[in-house]
Amino acid sequence: ADAWIANYSNSDIRNFALGIETADCVPVLISSSEKNLVALCHCGWRSAVSGLLNLVLKKLAQEVSLSSVEIVLGPSASVCN
Repeated sequence: ADAWIANYSNSDIRNFALGIETADCVPVLISSSEKNLVALCHCGWRSAVSGLLNLVLKKLAQEVSLSSVEIVLGPSASVCN
């Protein structure tokens, strides 16, 4: 899978650190404090072509208001870098 969505209200996962390991792809971390949801996405060109982020945001929109969503992009490779 290229994306994972979890609810961190559960005290069993509250103390875990979450992350995505990538090579040259873009790690995307999405969270909403409205219902303690977090999504981790591994976004390469295949994910971009398939609309992965749109699918994840649609799924989150079923649970929370998108105005409560924060998105962070991690480092990735580019032609210049």
